[in-house]
Amino acid sequence: MSYSDSELIAMISLLDDPDESVSRAVSKKLLGLPADEVPRLESVWESIKDQSQQSQLLDLIHRIQFYHVYHGLANWLETGAHDLLDGLLWVARYRYPNLTREEILQEVETIRTDVWIALDENPTIIEKIRTLNRIFYDKHGYSGNAKHYANPENSFINEVIRTKKGNPISMACLYSLVAQRLNMPVFGVNLPQHFVLAYLDDSEEFTLLKNSEKPVLFYINAFNNGVVFSRMEIDQFLTLLKLNSKEHFYKPCSNAEIIVRFLNNLLNFYQENDQSRVNELELLRLLFKGE
Repeated sequence: MSYSDSELIAMISLLDDPDESVSRAVSKKLLGLPADEVPRLESVWESIKDQSQQSQLLDLIHRIQFYHVYHGLANWLETGAHDLLDGLLWVARYRYPNLTREEILQEVETIRTDVWIALDENPTIIEKIRTLNRIFYDKHGYSGNAKHYANPENSFINEVIRTKKGNPISMACLYSLVAQRLNMPVFGVNLPQHFVLAYLDDSEEFTLLKNSEKPVLFYINAFNNGVVFSRMEIDQFLTLLKLNSKEHFYKPCSNAEIIVRFLNNLLNFYQENDQSRVNELELLRLLFKGE
């Protein structure tokens, strides 16, 4: 149901009604507004003089936006979590609720086009990766954010694009989005304390296999300028961490597992810096129970 501005103002004035049944009923109605009504609520907020009502309305706006993200992620999961970009968008909308898919796709397509133009005719797999690396890191200026590794902005794909910096998982996701649009079978590998990419053997004899069952030709470190490495380097990395080798450390993970890791990264930051966001992020993570 849609309300006029005057109706919204009247309802907002009842948010601090001494009769709790009235304030609860009004709050429930306002929380039922779709997310695209938020700009109008923000406009109404500017016209309100009462600071208490302003504060209540800001809290209400945040809750509407959070519910939008919550249900968006839930629907993404229920429909199969097939598109990684959509999962990344819902994570970013937790902090940037007005973010659109087109804003991210424009950058992905620009990089993809530049790589496609630069590719030689009938390139080898390694030549494809070298060209992608040259365009992604040299021409477009992406690099790992080693200086501010734990910054939560590294978890929001729009900010990675804006700053040209990210952590291992966000850099890998953006890199793989471009690679897959160039028909390169590049997918994320969920290593402990790191995140890398696997280039799969997608030849005809393996096309019917799931990605997690296909042979890996080599690995890519998107955080470190697209360096190519082998399974042996993963073995050495696990040895340094004093961890036993497990098969899933070498295989592509699911899109849902990737989004869980983003949420975990955000939780780790906010548990020390902003407790008010912890409960919300834990609710989002509960959607992925079992991943």
